[in-house]
Amino acid sequence: MNTQLLVADDFTRWWSAAFDLRRTSHRTFENAPPPPIFDSLYGGQIAAQLLVAAAHTVSGDRHPHSLHTSFVRPGNPRTPTEFDVATTRESRSLSTRHVQANQGGRTIAIATVSFHAVDTGAKPAGIAHERGTAEGEMPAPEQLPERLALVKDLDGIDATAFDRWPVDVRYVDHLPWDMRHEAGVDARNRLWLRTVGDIPEVPGRAEAAMTLATDLLMYEPVLFPTDVSWIEAWGNKGLGTFSIDHVLWFHRSTSPGEWFSVEQVSPIADRGRGFSQMVVRNRDRRIVASVAQEVLLLDTAAT
Repeated sequence: MNTQLLVADDFTRWWSAAFDLRRTSHRTFENAPPPPIFDSLYGGQIAAQLLVAAAHTVSGDRHPHSLHTSFVRPGNPRTPTEFDVATTRESRSLSTRHVQANQGGRTIAIATVSFHAVDTGAKPAGIAHERGTAEGEMPAPEQLPERLALVKDLDGIDATAFDRWPVDVRYVDHLPWDMRHEAGVDARNRLWLRTVGDIPEVPGRAEAAMTLATDLLMYEPVLFPTDVSWIEAWGNKGLGTFSIDHVLWFHRSTSPGEWFSVEQVSPIADRGRGFSQMVVRNRDRRIVASVAQEVLLLDTAAT
């Protein structure tokens, strides 16, 4: 099954606008806002742009291997964002950058981005292993319906917001809106995802695209064992979920637009916060990235 509701040409312009960082000084960049994905500034977009800004300041032989983003305060999706980059480390094989995203003189997010220059002739390059395999067989993404097609049939949400996502998602195990305090349910899920549209040739583009795509779905398994529905959380009807941070480790090179299989798990939610993890694999079942995130869970009915 392949409904193909998401059209690549519709999002190519979005990626170009999102990753068009204009240099205003040696270590400062500015981005004119792309068409908003949500009513508030999407955290995954800012995290991806923080990475791209940092990548503009390192040599081309160094590639991102980790990104640690903290979201400080909400941003305005219709206001330009300024990115200030500072050098924290510059060694023989590693470069580290500290980046701030600012709007109107106020910091909305900060990130530490680390880059590695892999020397294939060095002895450690011959040390490699990968523990564990993916959980069971997964149907090919082309056999599964687009998330957008499923969401359009749901009552109680405005499905037009999903038309603006530059990411194609295909669920394997659970549809998150069908999960609500089911006896014995585990806070796990499997899915496929890929970015939609052509992404411009900017430094760190593959890692930035994965950053944006993974942030969209990290919170979902946090809700599976609870009596809070996905629809309630999505519409902030009783519970609001807000990303506190988003962390990625990039293990292998990837290309924008390829399909990735994802295994999600939320090992704990407590004291008003929910934690979730992802293992991201390519179609050869090799691990390409690891992701972690903590979300703030707010009782919106009491605020």
